[in-house]
Amino acid sequence: MRLGWPLTVATLWISLAKAQAPEILGVTNTASYVDPSLPHGGIAQGAMFTIFGRNLGPESPAVVDRFPLAKTFRGVSVRVTVGGVTLDAIPVVVWNQQVSAVLPSNTPTGNGNIQLTYNGVSSNVFPIRIVRARLRDLSLEPGGQWARGFHAR
Repeated sequence: MRLGWPLTVATLWISLAKAQAPEILGVTNTASYVDPSLPHGGIAQGAMFTIFGRNLGPESPAVVDRFPLAKTFRGVSVRVTVGGVTLDAIPVVVWNQQVSAVLPSNTPTGNGNIQLTYNGVSSNVFPIRIVRARLRDLSLEPGGQWARGFHAR
């Protein structure tokens, strides 16, 4: 019985540490949020993408407000591996349930993986598909407020 208390504390500590680990549940193109399994659902070279999940970053949302942009923002970093090439994406919006980052324009096309690290703790590895960059007109629907812009896709 003497061993029971320390063992319980150790089990609780391990459980809490696991519960705190970042978990990626999905990754989409920020401009369209199209399902990645669809033909136009890949993430384009140089585009902004959004990671959805749990424990991805700080409790309160934070947006980059100064330049130069860095590979780590508020303890969050994102690494993308495609075709044996690993590159750092640039996080620009971080929050515990969502992180948006810019994919380097020299990321190879094809299937790969993404992994997020928050305060030194790495997430699960999540599959992604990188496509060649092309411009897309982003206009709001007629019922919305008319806005125009272009996004790499």
